[in-house]
Amino acid sequence: MDHKIPAPCRRERIMAAARAVFARCGFDKARLDDIAAAASVAKGTVYWHFRDKATLFCCVAEDMVSRDLAATLHASSQSLSAVQCLNSLLEVFLKRLVSVHEESGSLVFELWSSAGTSVPGIGEFLLQAHKRWRDAIKRILEDGRNRGEFSARLDLDATASLIMATLTGTIVNLRFGGLDERSRLDNIRQRLLLAVQAW
Repeated sequence: MDHKIPAPCRRERIMAAARAVFARCGFDKARLDDIAAAASVAKGTVYWHFRDKATLFCCVAEDMVSRDLAATLHASSQSLSAVQCLNSLLEVFLKRLVSVHEESGSLVFELWSSAGTSVPGIGEFLLQAHKRWRDAIKRILEDGRNRGEFSARLDLDATASLIMATLTGTIVNLRFGGLDERSRLDNIRQRLLLAVQAW
């Protein structure tokens, strides 16, 4: 079944299949047999690359966060203004949430749903992901403050925390109803940008 596929490709195929299965079935109902079948590999191959289902779930989530942050950092390296970089970061984050009915959006909500359960490592992963996003926001704010785009009095820690609190609240609103229109998410993004510039 999977003998002709090079090991790095097998791992990528397993990750892609796991993303789809976790998004479709959720963590609890996802079976490694289904992931292996979707990846066209033997179940033992899944265990060769990942210790267990929770490890695979965390690896899939880490890959998603790393890709999103890489897109944000790429924007930061393009000699854009800090406002443009912050806008890019917010667009990447909110775009992920808007895709609720797509694989990536479903995976975000599955992560949040699993955080309060006994899935090993998910709570710690979410704390670290939150910190990485917050640190990226703080770096953009600091760059903008240093370049005079934002007030010299801008409290970097408090502002980064407020932006993350808004984004976290947006996740909760999307997950449990009340906020589902792209235009409303764009409004949140625009208001955050205006608020940071006014502080």
